[in-house]
Amino acid sequence: MKKIWIDEGHENYSNIEDRGKEGFSKFGDYLRSEGYEVTSTKDCIKAQPADILTIIFPKQVFRTYELQYIENFVKSGGGLLLCGEWGNLYGNADILNSISTAFDIKFNDDKLVSTEDIYKRKITFMGEELGEKSYPQFVKEFSFKEHPVTKELSRTWEYCGCSLNTRPNQVLTWTGKDTFSDKDADAKKSRDESSGRFITSAFAEYKKGRVVCLGDSTKLSNEFIDEGDNKKFVMNIISWLSKSI
Repeated sequence: MKKIWIDEGHENYSNIEDRGKEGFSKFGDYLRSEGYEVTSTKDCIKAQPADILTIIFPKQVFRTYELQYIENFVKSGGGLLLCGEWGNLYGNADILNSISTAFDIKFNDDKLVSTEDIYKRKITFMGEELGEKSYPQFVKEFSFKEHPVTKELSRTWEYCGCSLNTRPNQVLTWTGKDTFSDKDADAKKSRDESSGRFITSAFAEYKKGRVVCLGDSTKLSNEFIDEGDNKKFVMNIISWLSKSI
């Protein structure tokens, strides 16, 4: 049985047992249904027997010995999943970059916003439909690098995520051209804010191990994991990191 450790020792935004909309309990349920053993840990150093270490939206810095352990964990064949958030919220981009730059991946301090074909959700109250709400921060990804992780995907979504920088051969997904990098987080494009296709996920093969970075942690959340092909994307990532595909 493949073992997955979820880091909860760095003031992470939510956890694998939380069944609220911002929690990750569905992610845990989906993993267990596929035969994975899922364990949360306050000390990632104790995750040594694990096949995959997952770090989601940390708000506390990693100590030097923890960073060294994580790099060695990947070197020796472990899988690492890093999930960020928008605008360097709580310093999460800086914290994740202390890990990810060893694998030539960088989390940016922006927030991706869509300007066209904006996602909408119906608003209901006591069973009555009251209208629709627009979510310009809900960005579509439908450009995929050919890779086992992106197999059979047609459209994934991310909500309030950041962009990534990496080598061209390490990109997994991009946004459409109708996206801009919202530096001031007001969901309105300013003259100094660039638009185009932005990298939203990336991978690396490092020594014997594998790494995937996502600019948005809400792909794994209870509220959004079932949107579009998010669930399939996430489960493909786990299969690849565990070397099942």
